[in-house]
Amino acid sequence: MSIILVNSISTGTSIAFSTTAAVVYRDINVTTLDRVLDDNEISWLMSIMQISMMIFVLLSGFVNDALGRKKSLILGQIIILIGWVSMYLAPTFSILISGRFFMGVGTGIVYPINCLYLSEIALVRYPGLENKKELSYFFFQQIRYRGTMSVMNTVTTNFAFVYSLILTATLSLENFIYMSCLPPALFLLFSYFLPESPLWLMKK
Repeated sequence: MSIILVNSISTGTSIAFSTTAAVVYRDINVTTLDRVLDDNEISWLMSIMQISMMIFVLLSGFVNDALGRKKSLILGQIIILIGWVSMYLAPTFSILISGRFFMGVGTGIVYPINCLYLSEIALVRYPGLENKKELSYFFFQQIRYRGTMSVMNTVTTNFAFVYSLILTATLSLENFIYMSCLPPALFLLFSYFLPESPLWLMKK
């Protein structure tokens, strides 16, 4: 479960960067570009991720049915990491906004699959239970477990927003991006240990 929650931190940090971008790319002493961005460019930088994210949230169902939950999460995190690296290396606004677009693509793929994956791996079955009292007890436990995992996903994503704002206040933009690359990199590193969804495997 802890591995999948790293995924939630990665998506939360990616989404929260819009707030940071609105500030840092207006300051010539902070920006990594050779100039500050005007209001129109800032508006596009903040909104382009939402546009690509909205499109790929709709397409994520086809991706996760074709590749499986685990491979889809890995693909999304790779795209998010490419987005962060592109933004770090971006010498121009066009490359900067391309990196932000990639982050929206990755987040759009990952976010709904993350919720789906958590619900599917929480579907625990208890064979051999014939007593109605035992069945009622384990049904209640299952519902409680699924609810806990869903809440943890939301809590972790919200924690990532706070994490992002703390990094913005304490680190330079370059170091901020380094630290923001850490969650997707950790997820990719430990994704080998992440099991595939048993429900998806049953369909195959």
